Amino acid sequence: MQIMRIFYLLIIAGIFTACKSPATLTENQTEKMIQSQNKTNCPEGGKCSVVILKNKSLIIKDDITGKVYPEISDGKNLVVHFNFLRQAPEGIADGNYSEDIYFEIPADQNQLQKKDSSLKDINLVFGRHFFSPEAGFVEINKGELNLQRKGNKIQFDLKFQEEEGKQLIERIVETVILD
Repeated sequence: MQIMRIFYLLIIAGIFTACKSPATLTENQTEKMIQSQNKTNCPEGGKCSVVILKNKSLIIKDDITGKVYPEISDGKNLVVHFNFLRQAPEGIADGNYSEDIYFEIPADQNQLQKKDSSLKDINLVFGRHFFSPEAGFVEINKGELNLQRKGNKIQFDLKFQEEEGKQLIERIVETVILD
């Protein structure tokens, strides 16, 4: 009888660990470069941030349900991660809402312009995270990216639309100083 209880506990523990969403960001502080100027119009009640990871690569993977998610690994390029976070009021469980945008740019690229289907070249993904079955990442193939790099400064203007148009962030305009 005791063995059966342990067995059931192990099954339940296995289910919870298997349901964990994949990690999308490497937490190596020496490889992060934080924004210098936030020009994006951040929606009311939330906070926006942008981080660029150098010597990384962005890979779009599929999980067992067919949904996509970004995975960051070591590489030669720069990975841009933009985040919008609106925290729920105190005492409300599962009420946070966030949006994440990831894309990859070649480390030696000084100018880059991508539009619509060519956004696939930079692995542009958008994710909404909240307590809903609609949460998750999607690949973006409608929009436009204009990027310029001068010395250690990267300026980019990204306009995009998720297929169903269910997003708060539609345009990101940022300037980032590289270390």
